[in-house]
Amino acid sequence: MTSAHTFIAQACLGFLLHIDDDITEDGLEKLPLVKYAAEHWVGHARFEDVSSFILDELKYLFDPEQSPPGSVGLDLRSSLAQAPTQ
Repeated sequence: MTSAHTFIAQACLGFLLHIDDDITEDGLEKLPLVKYAAEHWVGHARFEDVSSFILDELKYLFDPEQSPPGSVGLDLRSSLAQAPTQ
C-alpha cells in the first residue's frame, strides 16, 4: 500500500509544483486533478513512510529559494498546515 501512496503523493506534488503561476480560474477548471492534488497530497505523504520517498519534492516545496511561484506555494503550505494527521 505504501508504494501506491508514494506514487500518488509524487504525482500530486509533481503536478502542483509545475502549475504556471499565471494560470487563470478557467485554466484550473480544465485541470480536474488540481483540486484533488491540492487537498490530498499531504494525506498520501503522511501514510507510513511515504515522506521518505518524496524528499526531493518536499525539499523543493519548502526551500524558499526554489519554492513554487506565489500563490501555488502558499496554497501547498496551507494544505499541510490544515491537514488532519492519520
